[in-house]
Amino acid sequence: MKYGALSHASGNIDIDWRIEEAIAPVVIFEWRERGGPKVNPPQRKGFGTEMLERTLAFEFKARTSLQFAPSGVQCTIVIPLSRRVVHTPVVDST
Repeated sequence: MKYGALSHASGNIDIDWRIEEAIAPVVIFEWRERGGPKVNPPQRKGFGTEMLERTLAFEFKARTSLQFAPSGVQCTIVIPLSRRVVHTPVVDST
């Protein structure tokens, strides 16, 4: 709430996600900000950007796209569905 669309009373964030069944199924997560202050591309990458780009790529083989449009930040994350992502531990029934 300190930065971005939620720093203004009129700001909004639209979040959507879906599963696409292509050659290999993927989860697509989209984040779109609007109604906040004018956005300028950052001069450097901060902690949040590093988390989105490097950590998700390393942990989940995700692809991340960040766009700094004047109307608001847009982020798309594509995560391949695999056993690692969808793992459900076995529940002990005893």
